[in-house]
This record gives sequence, C-alpha cells and structure tokens, in this order.
Amino acid sequence: MPPGPRIPAMVQTLRMQSDPLGFLGSAMKQFGEIFSIKVMAVGDVVVITTPEMMEQVFTGPEDVVQGGAGQEMIEPAVGPHSIFLSDEEEHTRKRRIMLPPFHRQAVRRYAQEIDRVAERHIASWPKNEPLDMRSRAQDIAMEVIIRIIFGIRDDVRVAAIRDRLVALRKPMHAVIMMPALRRELGPLSPWSVYRRRRAAVDEIIYSEIAAFRAEPDPERDDFLATMVRARHSDGAALTDDEIRDQLMSMLFAGQETTALGMAWAIDLMAHHPDAMARARDDRDYLSAVIDETLRLRPPLFHVARRISRPMTVGGYELSAGTTVMVAILLVHRQPGLYPAPDEFRPERFLGERPPRFGYVPFAAGARRCLGMHLATMELTIVLERLLRTMEVTAVRAKPDDPRLFHITLVPRHGAQVRVRPRMPADQTV
Repeated sequence: MPPGPRIPAMVQTLRMQSDPLGFLGSAMKQFGEIFSIKVMAVGDVVVITTPEMMEQVFTGPEDVVQGGAGQEMIEPAVGPHSIFLSDEEEHTRKRRIMLPPFHRQAVRRYAQEIDRVAERHIASWPKNEPLDMRSRAQDIAMEVIIRIIFGIRDDVRVAAIRDRLVALRKPMHAVIMMPALRRELGPLSPWSVYRRRRAAVDEIIYSEIAAFRAEPDPERDDFLATMVRARHSDGAALTDDEIRDQLMSMLFAGQETTALGMAWAIDLMAHHPDAMARARDDRDYLSAVIDETLRLRPPLFHVARRISRPMTVGGYELSAGTTVMVAILLVHRQPGLYPAPDEFRPERFLGERPPRFGYVPFAAGARRCLGMHLATMELTIVLERLLRTMEVTAVRAKPDDPRLFHITLVPRHGAQVRVRPRMPADQTV
C-alpha cells in the first residue's frame, strides 16, 4: 500500500467529511500523488490524483477494474438491478439499453420543457432576501428529471412523485451511510421510516410502469417508455423490478449532481460579478463558467473502483480487493494543468482544452456518466434564464466552502444569494 496518514479511520473519515479538500490536499502534499487513507466501513483506500493514473484506472480491463463491486451500500436506494451495482458484460448490456434517451441529439428535445420549469421556479423566488441556492436548485432539478424520466406533463402527478422522493431523501442518507441502522427497531426507527417511504415511492413508480404497459404510446420516447420497450439479448422484456431500479438510479443520479452544479455556478458568479456580466451576454463564456465550476466544485468529488486482480498503478502493485479512489477534486487542482488552480478563472476553458483525463467531472471510460449531455444542457438553460431575468448578488463575503454529503460536494451554508428582477435595457439609467 502507498503511505498515508496514520490517524484512526474514524478521525480520517470525519476530517474528509468536514473538509475534503483540506484533508486530501494535505495528504497529497505530505505523501505524494498516490497515497492511502482509511475510511470507515471500507478500510484501506488508495487515492490517485494525476491524469496518467486516472487513465490507467478508467481504461483498465472491466474484469479487473470494477465500478459496481463495493457499491453495496447504495443498494437500498437504487435496488439490486441498478446499473451502478453491475460490472463487465452485465454493465455493458444495461448501459446499451439505457443510453439512447441520453444521447446528445436526443436530449435537445427537452430544452423547452427545462426552460419552462426554470422560468416558473425562478419567477417564484422571494426577492431581495437570502436564498438557499442548494435547495432552490434541487427543486428545479427534481422537477426536470421527473418530467424527463417519466414523460409526465401533468403537474399533479409530477408533484406527487416529487413529494414522495423528497420525503425519502432524509432517512435514505442515514441508512446508506450507516448500514448498522438497517434493521427493525420500532416504527420510528430510520430503517422502518425509510422502508415505508420507499414503498410509497415504489407504489407510484410501479403504477406509471403499469399504465404504459396497458396503453403503450408509440409517440413517447422518455426513459420509462424506452425501458418498457427494451429487450434482453434473448428477446425477453425487462421486468417491472428491473425497470424500477433503473428509474430510481436515474432519478437520484440525475437530480443531486445537476442541482449542485447549478448552486455552485450561481454562488461563484455572484462572487465574480464581471464573470457573471460576461456570461449573460456570451454563451461561449457561460459554457466556460460551467466548465470552471465543475472543475473547482465537481459535484462528485471522487469515483471508486475495486481491483479484482493485481494491477500496477503509480508504481505500486495493488493487490486484488483494493479500493481505488479516483480523486477528481485533486486532479482538477493540479497546478501543472491549471495555473492558480484555486482561483475561479472561466477564461482557462476558452482556449486549449485540458488533457482528456485532466478534466473528468463526469468520470471517464466505460462508466462515464450517462446523463452528461442532459446535465450540461440543463445547467446552460437554467443559468441563461436566471441571468436574463434576475440580478444576483452574494450574501457571504466569500464563495461557500464545500463539505461532503454521501460522495457529493455540497455548499456548507447552502450557497446563499439574493435576487431581484432585472430592469429592461431601455429602462436602465
């Protein structure tokens, strides 16, 4: 194992949860670009931080470098059939079935729907008072992903799914992070509450599947319709349970990370008014703002892989069973790739792009995020709508600090800003 901190696993885990950049950054300075840490409920973890090592891991043979192995902790949220828990041929097969609705061309048909959702939400925000942008962005992203995944246009049905998913979120965090809670300890225990709320979500998901099976609409091309029409290699249709698990996977993966991208981008622009003004008038610059936001504040601060056979990475022969943490947060701050890496400089993405494995907010290789194109389009549309209609100002003196929630980087104070309507150009003084 590479060297690493010797403090107890509990202390390392708590420090990483509280200050992931500080903890991992100091370890990298002390031990080098590959080091090991101890994580509660996981054990020893090898952390890699360079594009070269990331390329080794992201492009390694799928029977050696596995992304589904070791993800059992999220099974209560996504279900045993989830693509996130699969590897090798099973993962390839599921990805092939699930990819068509998320192709770059396919997602463009959702642009008007996303803009309508964004317009309605942004117009309803309280004016001239602190707003928790993490929460506000979650509201937008949740509604968007529900409409896209289920193909629903009826506001009442959208609200019913949204309310049940929001109710599920809090107990889900507890049972994922603390497997010891997954047992019946009375009706008010986290596991009992979680199971009741998960059953309420399942009830409405299975009803949507049954409704489409009963009256298949050939015009529908949403994710649920695609899954119902999909067939295994032997011609068999996917079961309701298989469809349910992929729907849940996309609901949570497609909502949390996109919402965080929005919140972080708004927070960073509010603290850099010149960048915000330029992004309002220049879509290429807005794209650079999004890229720079995902560099500085990647919603997924790392992805994990399990090594099934001995493999050499960064000069160390890692044994079978080793967990590797691909530290996206650290590779995005390598000074050799990004001068002044801690500064918000969207201009760096207007010229030559960084190396392929030097910028990986959506991971890379065979397990790159299915929803990458949808996420970037949604970020662009929502931010354009906000910048056109609102003036945004910061609440805090500095951009918000990140902390860990599951494996996502969330703003410690909610990325608070104030908004007020923009005056039309012909009314400005």
